[in-house]
Amino acid sequence: MKLLITTLILMNSILSDLGAAHAMYSGRELFPGVSGWELKVIDRIYTPDDLWDITDGAAGAYLAYDFVDLNLAEYRQGEIIVHVELYRHSTPENTFGIYASERNPDYSFINIGTEGYCSEGILNFFTGYYYVKIYTVSNNQETGAAIQLIAGELMQTLGQESYWPSELKLFPVTGKVERSEQYISRNFLGFDFLGSAFTADYSDGGGFKLFIIHGKKQEDVEAMFAKYLAFTGQTKDPDPLAPTIIKDPYNGDITGMIVQNYLIGAIGCRDKETGIKYLENISNNLS
Repeated sequence: MKLLITTLILMNSILSDLGAAHAMYSGRELFPGVSGWELKVIDRIYTPDDLWDITDGAAGAYLAYDFVDLNLAEYRQGEIIVHVELYRHSTPENTFGIYASERNPDYSFINIGTEGYCSEGILNFFTGYYYVKIYTVSNNQETGAAIQLIAGELMQTLGQESYWPSELKLFPVTGKVERSEQYISRNFLGFDFLGSAFTADYSDGGGFKLFIIHGKKQEDVEAMFAKYLAFTGQTKDPDPLAPTIIKDPYNGDITGMIVQNYLIGAIGCRDKETGIKYLENISNNLS
């Protein structure tokens, strides 16, 4: 009897924990009440199965970054309606990836979440697992202030840790094009064996791109690099800590190098020595 009671208590505890985890992501609890505004939470929660129903053909980009669900709400004050969209992704890295794919360096950036930007009637930002979009068709100074107020309340309610992916700190600062960093979640350069990668653009030497692939172990990265070389018909084994020129028929010559459990590289760099210099800077940052 004691065993049965203990088991039931344990099961109730587990179900309670699961219920709490589910409640954390349920639509209504994600949206805070805001003084002076009537809140309407949309009951329907979109998932990967039906995201196409609402995104006008743009669902593919979100699904590529492991989209989990979309919660919607409206804040109304008289004739003014502010729409809120909360896109949740599987990891903060994927959230950064979809956000970075849509931002433009010319936007007006603001200090909210990890980063955000605003324009007429629009405020978007990302924080933790959430990519937040807020917009209204009633655009004036008053609604602009209201959007920022609602954004601040959402930040508090979501309670996410706001930070940049650690790999971004490895990119050299000198020569980097501001806010050019991206995250490719899979099939980097069109190859499934390369997986995911962080990239950044550089203006030095006519312009080029650096990439960082973070593997679990150095052996995994070495095997990945070997597959890449084999694809290009190059039979030499990759030499850790020494740059190798990859003769990619689709992406041009790429300078690649293994450092610990990272594969780093330079794409489109006309001067080999310049590319190596930047890769060595990344290597030094890793050290």
